[in-house]
Amino acid sequence: MVAAAWGSPVRSVAINSLKKGIDRTRVKGWADPEALFNAVNMWVTVSLSARPRPGTVIDAILPTGTIGLTTFRGKLVVFSDHEVDLTGFDQYELEILTYPGTAGPSLFKIHFAEPFLGFLYVSAEWSTGEVFHYWLREPSTWEANKIYKFGDLVQPSTPNGFVYEATRLLPADPVWTPNSAVVVGDRREPTVPNSFTYEVVDTIGTNPRTGTTEPDWPTEADAIINEDADFDATVPPAGGGSSDTTPPSSVSDRYGTGPDAPISGRNEQVP
Repeated sequence: MVAAAWGSPVRSVAINSLKKGIDRTRVKGWADPEALFNAVNMWVTVSLSARPRPGTVIDAILPTGTIGLTTFRGKLVVFSDHEVDLTGFDQYELEILTYPGTAGPSLFKIHFAEPFLGFLYVSAEWSTGEVFHYWLREPSTWEANKIYKFGDLVQPSTPNGFVYEATRLLPADPVWTPNSAVVVGDRREPTVPNSFTYEVVDTIGTNPRTGTTEPDWPTEADAIINEDADFDATVPPAGGGSSDTTPPSSVSDRYGTGPDAPISGRNEQVP
């Protein structure tokens, strides 16, 4: 490692021991061999000697179509706008980026690619000159005959740069409410969506109703839950009638304290 003497384009000085770090003070004569004016592609060892930074070693020549390079989770990650066969390059992983618009532009350059909140955050430039930002979450690969819940993300078994989110296909069912009449076949959804809807398969009594407290909904297909409803005197019974449960004035209570009971029948302690 040599350092060019300050002010001279021809003379160089061998650096054997550094004691002053970088010093840009203008002095007469040649550069101080114990200090640096600038340092590029080097480091200082414990013994205060200078060592050049090793150059990049070519690890592999990848197929045409990959752009950029970063490390993530023990892999060397490259990028493309289409599928590239990396068979035989086990240390490398391909991430496909898609242009957010009409197809046509090609991926031109990767400006930034670093982990952010557990996934790669990428700033990519396209052939149109536009720069878009991507947060590359890692959804599971689509599987046949598997139940997916609302909001679940999947990617194709052959990646194409797109991620697919499970959405609702059928109209929403009514949300569960307390103390409401139900019949067999009625469907309800929890007040907090959990990707399931529930159907009444059986009832007991002549006036079946939901309870006062929402059930703890199971999240397994074909699971059964029993909902017990307490009687609510404010709800009219099935078939009409009055909801007033106050007994007639001619009926005495169990202690004989009705309006027609004799005074001697009261069981009270008078202060």
